[in-house]
Amino acid sequence: MSYAEIDQLQKIWDLHNVSLTPVLTDFLTDNIYFPLVKCTINNEPFNIYVDNEYDDLQLRSNLLSFCMVLRSLENYALSADYLQWCNEHALVVNNHKNRDYYMSLGGVYRRVQESIGTIDSCISDFDFELNAGAAQYLRNA
Repeated sequence: MSYAEIDQLQKIWDLHNVSLTPVLTDFLTDNIYFPLVKCTINNEPFNIYVDNEYDDLQLRSNLLSFCMVLRSLENYALSADYLQWCNEHALVVNNHKNRDYYMSLGGVYRRVQESIGTIDSCISDFDFELNAGAAQYLRNA
């Protein structure tokens, strides 16, 4: 079965020389559901913490992990402010590491956007959260 969403992720991956390494021992504060992913796009390194609520990083799927990186950046862009971002991710508001990371995301977002163009994780929230369609395919691959 073929999914246009997966084809688009693969195209971005290939065109922009993406590589990534999940660091499952480095978390945003004490939240084990927010591990670090070291990502390189067009030879530029980025460190991005991702929401790993479903333990997807442990599956070691490059495209699924890349989708998670892009989703993290999308979630940042869709959040009105730091408080909303923390609330959406169940993060402690009065934590300097959370705040410092959030403040750095604007620069990371712009640099990734300059590198790949529009930031689009390609897989819908519906499919991702309900393990359907393209998300289910990547998780089972």
